[in-house]
Amino acid sequence: MIIEVESNTMAGEQLQTVLHMFRTYIDQQNWSISEERDIQNGVQLLVTDGFRNVLVNCYTNGNALIQGPQGALKTELQNWWTQQKASSASPLFEEADLSAEVKAIVEAFHVFAIGQEWSPAGRMIHNGIYQLRLTSGDVTVPINVYPTGTVFIQGNPNEMRTIVERWWQQRSQPTLAGLWEQPSPSIEEVPEQVPLPSSVPSQQKKVSIAHIGTDEVGKGDYFGPLVIAGVYVDEQTASHLLTAGVRDSKLLSDTRILSLAEEIKTICQGKGYILSYSPERYNQIYKETSNLNLLLARAHAQVIASLQRRTASTLAIVDQFGDASLVPMMLQKVGCDIGLEQRTHGEEDVAVAAASIVARAEFVKRIAELSKLVSVSLPKGASNPDIIAVGREIVAKAGQETLGKMAKLHFKTTSVILRQ
Repeated sequence: MIIEVESNTMAGEQLQTVLHMFRTYIDQQNWSISEERDIQNGVQLLVTDGFRNVLVNCYTNGNALIQGPQGALKTELQNWWTQQKASSASPLFEEADLSAEVKAIVEAFHVFAIGQEWSPAGRMIHNGIYQLRLTSGDVTVPINVYPTGTVFIQGNPNEMRTIVERWWQQRSQPTLAGLWEQPSPSIEEVPEQVPLPSSVPSQQKKVSIAHIGTDEVGKGDYFGPLVIAGVYVDEQTASHLLTAGVRDSKLLSDTRILSLAEEIKTICQGKGYILSYSPERYNQIYKETSNLNLLLARAHAQVIASLQRRTASTLAIVDQFGDASLVPMMLQKVGCDIGLEQRTHGEEDVAVAAASIVARAEFVKRIAELSKLVSVSLPKGASNPDIIAVGREIVAKAGQETLGKMAKLHFKTTSVILRQ
């Protein structure tokens, strides 16, 4: 086994570069650094605008972590740093002559990392192996990409590595030649398919332009993950999807959803993408942003960008939510140039309807898995009267920390559950 160790000189240069970037930006904004102190693997800056204080940890691996209470100062620093990380896309390839296959893999990891608000970096190490390093705070996941296209994800076991491995597994699933996640074990036996509707809505009968459709499931559910899915359709696949019975997922039972999602994956030949945030990961991101619409916009943009790279689609249709400016802003941050339509009734589009079904199927499977972990059936929705009782049972049996692995904690329901 060959282990690459960065020299102290290289690490010192990366730290000084980050420090210089922050000092320059802070000075330009007429803010000030009231204190600097050494921390493990880096330097901590105490930044103030005269009213609020924010801590910025700068690390030797070139990353930075912005901490402190939510406010204008923290938000501006986070937005600026996110832009600086996103603008680092091109240096990934400057030092290496990569094959088309390896470059596509590196680009895919880069889009994924930016979508997770991680910092990607890369360099050629030896024997034609290109090493990516995805960093969040003081945690780094090294990834070796071999000339054959083989990917080896390394590093100590941790949540970040698990997220990377799961994403790569669903992206490289060979049986569907695309980005679909490998089917989970059956939750229940799926009966024979129900008869197909005799007609379909007129607005779904024809697709004139091949496009991507995205939708999300789980944002209104207290328990379970947030799932965002995307599907690419052209005129031929749209016809097959409509014949299969693709329509608004809210009109379909969970049993039908599970079987129809597998049909969609087969029809679309892997031209789809599933992004699933576990409750634990969701809570972590929400704590950083305190803005569900911003989280959703970033997720939709990541799904669209990943699918566009595989399909060269020129149009994406999104089931609209919140501020219409957020998705275009996030698409720009991940470097995705694509036409965008945001519709209030997006499920009337066959690609959005298909994405909604795939997302809901994933949600159904994941909430079933979570239910098994705590040996109790987790209710769907946010107003189900059983939610409070189930939440209290989880806390009583396994503690408040386990509740955070099952539920979206920012819901007001959490305070009710904890108010014994």
